[in-house]
Amino acid sequence: MEQKTHIQNGNWDAVFETIYSQYYTGLCTYAHSFIPDADEAEEIVQGIILKMWEQKENLENIISLKSYLFRSVKNTCLNYIKHQKLEEKYREKAWVELKKIEADFIDPYHNTELEHHISEAIKELPERCREVFEMSRFEGKKNKEISDYFNISIKAVEANITRALSILRKKVGEYMQTEKPLVVLLIISICI
Repeated sequence: MEQKTHIQNGNWDAVFETIYSQYYTGLCTYAHSFIPDADEAEEIVQGIILKMWEQKENLENIISLKSYLFRSVKNTCLNYIKHQKLEEKYREKAWVELKKIEADFIDPYHNTELEHHISEAIKELPERCREVFEMSRFEGKKNKEISDYFNISIKAVEANITRALSILRKKVGEYMQTEKPLVVLLIISICI
């Protein structure tokens, strides 16, 4: 009943002191009964308390603070579990798709042909753009090193790399249009 008085009087420090002193440990234990990871369970409880603090003016309608807290923990944990299951399902689906894509490119002839088209596209880049791109991607130089070497700004180096990637995506993408355009963008983004 004292909690209700604190809430009605807007004595938020006393309300949240009560939450921490009387309920925090029990809430964490309760959350842990749903969530195997104790740290994650504790984060859920902290998130609920933080949300309560941010919306403390809305707490005046709460009849039982204890019931409200434990119900909030249960609902948040169930939502967390549901979200985790959806994420896992998505990861599994993405993994299967990635394996399919990988299988499509295991063919050495296809890889050689794709590498040839990428090499040709790089050769067709404007000279400075190509040099900057090759130093960045093939020699592993930092943007600062490249800018010092060519006596240009770091922004100019970044612009040349961006331009090279854009041209390569377009040229190799045209080649792969009939193959797998999404895969080409993935390969260019990852490999180059």
